Amino acid sequence: MATTSSTTSNMFGDISQLNGASQQTIDSRNSVASTYDNFLKLLTTQLKNQDPLDPTDSSEFTNQLVQFSQVEQQINLNAKFDKLLTSNQAAQMLQASNYIGKNVEAEGSFLTVEAPASFNYWMTKDATTVSAVIKDENGNVVRTMTLDGKSGSHTQAWDGRKDDGSLLPVGTYNLIMSALDENGASVAVDLPTSKITLSETPKPRFGYTFAEAYNRAEARIYDADGSLVRVLKIDSGAGRKSVVWDGRDEKNTPVAAGSYEVKILAYDANDKLVTDDKSNPVDAKLTTVNRVKDIGSTENGVQLQVGKDAYINLDKIVAVRG
Repeated sequence: MATTSSTTSNMFGDISQLNGASQQTIDSRNSVASTYDNFLKLLTTQLKNQDPLDPTDSSEFTNQLVQFSQVEQQINLNAKFDKLLTSNQAAQMLQASNYIGKNVEAEGSFLTVEAPASFNYWMTKDATTVSAVIKDENGNVVRTMTLDGKSGSHTQAWDGRKDDGSLLPVGTYNLIMSALDENGASVAVDLPTSKITLSETPKPRFGYTFAEAYNRAEARIYDADGSLVRVLKIDSGAGRKSVVWDGRDEKNTPVAAGSYEVKILAYDANDKLVTDDKSNPVDAKLTTVNRVKDIGSTENGVQLQVGKDAYINLDKIVAVRG
């Protein structure tokens, strides 16, 4: 999960890239201006030294002057577009930053299961080895983790599991961290707090709309590897519906934090899958609710990051859910 400081860095980094694009146009304009000046100097010199009895044919120079003019006009037009693009995307980046930390409902099929606990730490300088030890209220070590040692701010998720993979009860746990550099010397690690609160995993939510009623319907949930983890029986009636998934698999075991994909399937009276004319499952106008972690600018425009590899466009947002 990205921290606020890294988000700020990403945002201004993206705006810098936009300014860089405008700089390319400025460089192009300067290059043409320089070439045009040299061309005029050569033209003036040649005209001064031409043979009066055999004057230079001006048609070629005229054609080149026209070409220079056309190129300059195109570059000026590009500069105007670059300025407009930079302004619009910068405004979108600022708009997108308002969503960080909020739950947004947006068109799409990806759900993010949040970790039940997380903690922040700050590395004063680079470290080769960083260790985190989590203890219960009785001082027993329940989890050890090896973390990123790069200098700066970090946010680390914890899935609430012990080293053996078993789940721990909700409650408060103690955190101890240590770090060593390449010479084995201790490196300071700053912790805002030495306590970690393990909470119930937030339950993912999604919505869908059927244009007509069907015999039955189900929501299939897949993990990032494409493996089916849960099948939910859902309302098959016409209209808009909302579903809350408990974040558990078919064995009633809490799933790991990460991104999941939802697919809505509808069946007719003969229990046959309903499809469109391209044999795809019926379009259920699926929306999912996710917490925005970061923002960034890509070739598809400004996007909100809601998972490790899951993004949504601003124009796909339906509502803010707190």
